[in-house]
Amino acid sequence: MRITIVDARAGGWIPRLGRAAEVMAATLGEFDDVEIARANVPDMAAPFFAGEWNDRAALLAETVRGAAGVVFVAQASAIGLSSCCTAALEHLLFAGDVLSGKYAMILVASEAGGERIAAETLGRFLESSGAYEAARVAIGASGLVLPEKNFSGIIERHTEDFYRVIRQRREYFISRGLIPSPPRRPAAPNLSEIAEKYGLTLLDSAAQAEFERLSERFESIAGQGFPEPAVLSCLEETLALGRTLKPIPGITDNITVQLSVGDPGEDGFEAYIKVEESARATVAEGRAERNDLTVLADEEAWRDVMSGRITAQRAFMTGRVKVRGNFAVIAKLDSLLANRV
Repeated sequence: MRITIVDARAGGWIPRLGRAAEVMAATLGEFDDVEIARANVPDMAAPFFAGEWNDRAALLAETVRGAAGVVFVAQASAIGLSSCCTAALEHLLFAGDVLSGKYAMILVASEAGGERIAAETLGRFLESSGAYEAARVAIGASGLVLPEKNFSGIIERHTEDFYRVIRQRREYFISRGLIPSPPRRPAAPNLSEIAEKYGLTLLDSAAQAEFERLSERFESIAGQGFPEPAVLSCLEETLALGRTLKPIPGITDNITVQLSVGDPGEDGFEAYIKVEESARATVAEGRAERNDLTVLADEEAWRDVMSGRITAQRAFMTGRVKVRGNFAVIAKLDSLLANRV
């Protein structure tokens, strides 16, 4: 099986990331059934996606398309992924389903403290592309600080786990609490066989008849069934976020996001999400005194972002929402919306 290593390191390389990439590649090379393909993103010199294919970026897409697994090696600045890596991801996104159903490993590092944001951004990109994130290593000040004496051993274990996941084709694989595609429902168990195996007693006919009588009685009392739950308006659903959002220290500190949803002349509204130093999130109607980012969306798009059906970054990249201000805050908004109590 082929595993493609997408190397998106650019500029001054981070020594420990280089060592980690070497250990990862060497570990994969020890498996007889693994064929390693490499794609060096800086050599492709792909610009940011502007509606037209870059021939070298198209080659990257084809290299990834034919692989069973993909390893992303990237370095990060203080605010997230490098522009080199971001441009490559944009081309992969618009190349169609090249990542759908594939297993992926993330290997990122930063000397400026941005490795956690970068890893989270890359993870959400993989999720929205239908890929399974099977392993993640973030090296740096706020991420995984690997002890020098066991550096290689830790990278080897992560890589071996990644290989096993691909080899087993784990259909029920759960990645960081998320299942990219719903698994098949297993067949219903044979209760009689289970009862016989463990010496259990199933309901006899009399007990079964009593159970059915009580069920009918309950249905008659319930009448037409339970009332339909009240449907919240988009504004009410937005304000309700204030009770569930759980800020992430060091990632979502001191940000304010202004929301402009729908047509202000009709059923549209303005609200804002504010996270203070006390790690408390406030969601209120109206306009904030100042904001780091403004999100403009119709009601359907904003509901999809709130529910997690699509990330704010993907919604922006596909034109479903517009943003104004500090673009680095989009990744922080996604992290905040994904972290709820």
